[in-house]
Amino acid sequence: MNKQRLFIAVLLEDSVKEEIYKVIEEIKPSSANVKWTAFENLHITVKFLGDTDPSKIGEIVKSIEDSCSQIAPFDLEISGVGTFQRGGNPSIIWTGITSGAEELAQLANNINNNLSYIGFEKDKHLFMAHITIGRIKSANNNAALKKKVGLLENRFIIKTKINNIALMRSDLKPTGPIYTMLKSIELMN
Repeated sequence: MNKQRLFIAVLLEDSVKEEIYKVIEEIKPSSANVKWTAFENLHITVKFLGDTDPSKIGEIVKSIEDSCSQIAPFDLEISGVGTFQRGGNPSIIWTGITSGAEELAQLANNINNNLSYIGFEKDKHLFMAHITIGRIKSANNNAALKKKVGLLENRFIIKTKINNIALMRSDLKPTGPIYTMLKSIELMN
C-alpha cells in the first residue's frame, strides 16, 4: 500500500486567512523571489509525520484524541511577521503566535509524546508556533523584503478561537501541495 505524506495541523477559518493575506499583499511589493503559501493551505503545523503507512492512521487518530483530551479550546492571537534564516539569508516568512502559543506548545508536546509510543520519532527541535506564509526562492530583493518584514514585525493580525486540530494528507503537485483533511479532532470540552 502506498505511503501517505501526513501532518497534524491547526486549520484556520477563511476570515483569519483573509487577514493574513492582507499582510502578504503588503510584503509583495518588495518584489522578492517568494513562493507564497496558497490561501487554502494556510495553517499551523503541530507535527509533521512524513511518509506514513495508511494502516497506522487509526492509531495516529487515537493518539491525537488522547492528546486533545487534555487541552481545552483556547484563544489564539496571530501577530507579527518575521523570517527564519538559513545560511544567514532569510528562507521562510512567517506570522507569529502570541496569545495561545503556550497552549499550542503543550498540545504539540502531548502529540509528540503520544505518537512516540506508536513508533514516531520525537521532534528534536523546540516547537515554535507560527504560520508559514512564504518560502524565499533566491536572494533577489532581500533588502527590500527585510525592510517590509521589519515594518510588520509587531503588527497585530487577528484573534481567533481554536477548538480542534486535524490530521492532514499532503499530495505534492507541480503547482504546489494539495491538502486533504483525513480527520478533525475536537479539543476537550
